Amino acid sequence: MDNHRSRRRPTPAIIVAFLALFVALTGTAAAAVIIDSPDDLGDRVVTQRAMAAGSVSGSQLTDRAVHGVHMVHPVIRARVLKNGDVPLLGFEELDTRRLGPGLYQVDFSGFDLDGRTLKNCAITANPRINVPTNTPTFAMVSSGDSLTATIAVYQVLPTGGAKLADNEFDVVASC
Repeated sequence: MDNHRSRRRPTPAIIVAFLALFVALTGTAAAAVIIDSPDDLGDRVVTQRAMAAGSVSGSQLTDRAVHGVHMVHPVIRARVLKNGDVPLLGFEELDTRRLGPGLYQVDFSGFDLDGRTLKNCAITANPRINVPTNTPTFAMVSSGDSLTATIAVYQVLPTGGAKLADNEFDVVASC
C-alpha cells in the first residue's frame, strides 16, 4: 500500500483569488498605518455619500455636530423671551424681535434650509406658563413663502375675549 498522498497544485483561479485577497487586505492595512487619527483627514473628506447607512451612531458624533436643519425634513426649535430675545445657549441663528405687546417676528434665515422657505413647514408657537399671573395664554402663527414668521401671543381675559400680551414662548418649525 502506498501511504503517499498525491498533492495537487493550486489552480490558476485559486492563485488569482489569493492574490486579490492579499492586495485587498494590504490596502486596508496600509490605510490603517497612514491614517491613524482623525486629524489626518481634511475637513469634509468623508461625506454622507461615502458612509454606509447606520455606520455612525449618535455616540460617535460631537455635541451640536448635527442640528435639526441637517435632516431631510428639518426641525428647528427655540425659546423666545418676552422681550423678544433668544436665551443664552439658544439658537443664535434665529433672529427675533418684539414688534409690540404680544407681537413677535421670528426670522429663520440664519438656518441653511437648502433653499427652502417656510411655505411647506408647519410652524407652532406655544406660550410658556406664566406662573405669577396664572392666566391662560395662546399663540397664533402667521407665515408665508419666506423665512419669517409673525407670532401673536394672547392672554385670555377673565371677562371673556383675549388681548395681546408679552409672554415667553417656544417656536417649532417642522419642514
